Amino acid sequence: MEGLRTCQLQVVYQSGHPLTLFDRARTFALRINSAIKRRLVSRFSGIQEISAGGASVINRTANLLSSAHGGCFQPGELVEVLTAEEILRTLDGNNCCGKLQFMPGMWRFAGKRFTVLKPVKTMFDERAWKMVRVKDTLVLRDVICDGAELYDKEGCDRCCYYFWKTDWLRKVH
Repeated sequence: MEGLRTCQLQVVYQSGHPLTLFDRARTFALRINSAIKRRLVSRFSGIQEISAGGASVINRTANLLSSAHGGCFQPGELVEVLTAEEILRTLDGNNCCGKLQFMPGMWRFAGKRFTVLKPVKTMFDERAWKMVRVKDTLVLRDVICDGAELYDKEGCDRCCYYFWKTDWLRKVH
């Protein structure tokens, strides 16, 4: 079950593909919207948040991810990481599922339950300096890489979240 001793952040961009023209336009529009809101809030200090009725509006359907092992995942839901044997069935010869590598440090979470923090739809590829779109990937609350045995004896101290394919998770009912 041991694989390469690399950081998942170094290879996670391989699981994605370039943003479409629509994605780039949407990202640009979201950035403009965010900048306008920030400027309005700073100009009118009495306004704490610009939203419908003073409460945040959340589009729950935009944050759904589906899986072969248990339906859709939403932030805040309880999921169980598959057992080591079940995970091995999803991996290819490079310890990857959909080009996302299952890292050696992730094995200790097999069979345990966690809460979904958020789905990952796009990420920034630091090597190519561009955004990439990823599919069926999410982040679990408090499931962080400890960096042990990465690079050298000292390890890594970045404390990054692991990225999880939905195929590695099962929804808890």
